[in-house]
Amino acid sequence: MKKIFSILFFMVSTMVLGQGFTYSYADPCTSKTKEIYIPNPNQSVILSYNGSIQSFTYAQLQSGEMEQWINQIDSQNPSGPCSGIGLQQNTSINATIAANNIQVVTSVLSALSSLSSMGGNSVQGIIQSDEKVNSNNNENNTTTSNTNNPTTSNTNNSTENNQNNSEGGVSDITGGINSVKLDNTEKSDKEEVANAESSSASSSSSTKSKVAAVKKGSLMMTGDIVLIGSAANSDPSQIKINTSIISSNTKNTFAKGALVNYTSQVNNTNITLFASYRYKKSTTIVANSSMMNFDKDFFNTISIMESYQIKKVTTTVGVNYTLGNLGESKFQSFSTLAGVYSSFNINKKMGMTTMFVMVYSPYVFYYEGMWNQSGFLAVPFIAVDYKLTKKFKLNISFSGVQQIKDQPLNYQVLLGAKAFL
Repeated sequence: MKKIFSILFFMVSTMVLGQGFTYSYADPCTSKTKEIYIPNPNQSVILSYNGSIQSFTYAQLQSGEMEQWINQIDSQNPSGPCSGIGLQQNTSINATIAANNIQVVTSVLSALSSLSSMGGNSVQGIIQSDEKVNSNNNENNTTTSNTNNPTTSNTNNSTENNQNNSEGGVSDITGGINSVKLDNTEKSDKEEVANAESSSASSSSSTKSKVAAVKKGSLMMTGDIVLIGSAANSDPSQIKINTSIISSNTKNTFAKGALVNYTSQVNNTNITLFASYRYKKSTTIVANSSMMNFDKDFFNTISIMESYQIKKVTTTVGVNYTLGNLGESKFQSFSTLAGVYSSFNINKKMGMTTMFVMVYSPYVFYYEGMWNQSGFLAVPFIAVDYKLTKKFKLNISFSGVQQIKDQPLNYQVLLGAKAFL
């Protein structure tokens, strides 16, 4: 531990810029170089160490008050000078993972149910309807054929009798008239059969076209803008931009997609790829999320979640494993989550989705392993969709992150849209 302290002390440098001073130092935990500029020697410099913030004048730095401050902080964190940073970073990562997991779960369940609401599950019904139409057409064709045969037979007999019993030109004229009438009757009947067959072919072609369209499955795209505010007003507001795409198969059992977002202030970019499989009332979701910021901190999280529908409520449990680096130091985290999900229609135009998730991280590694030191996070979520058309919805949602037995971290307001393609 003393080596870590010495890194901080020996790498502090002072640069005179006119009447001002610039202090450069390497963070003992992340090894990141930080600079603080003091425009006047009589002003103060603000230093952050192990999650604590303190201001010092140039004279105080020279007198060694900073050393006393660091020793005091270390005495309050016997597990090490970097444990506070590791736990703080883990809380931030868990909040991001929870938000991503909620979006993945709600997107998957929404996409898998959208096929039903849009009529996609009526493939068998379409086929049965097609078979019924063909059956009716076949019956009509058979009836037409049976009707034509007697007519043709009677007419031919009548013609033959007239030819045999009548004389000369009268017979020829009569026979000619009957022949013309017969030809017209046969032509009319043939046209009706052809029209029926054409209608049947058209119906069959239309049905095949509908079935082929349904076999493509459903495709849903979303775009959101999220305003994130600090609950304690200690950090500036952040803006997150979300976009996602998800597709499901025609059997309404498999879905896959991607979620991409960027958060300002912390300059964090996240890419999540996920896939899900549904069997009866159970849905299994596997997701991989990669996060990186401008400081080149990188974290990769693998999530496995299981959702089970009980009447109108769906329960969700899952695990997350994160591996990455904070600065030049390795970071690991294992967390669990549990939540409930429900979606219902308010009226023909509006629908509501609610979800509540609890996250707990029993293990964090940052310089050293730490067990059962992370607190619980509660993440409530509520969203309202407004249907503009059958395939386009507007969306507004509210959520937040609350540390159990501690202060809330943030609240979030989302405005977005969903499009079914």
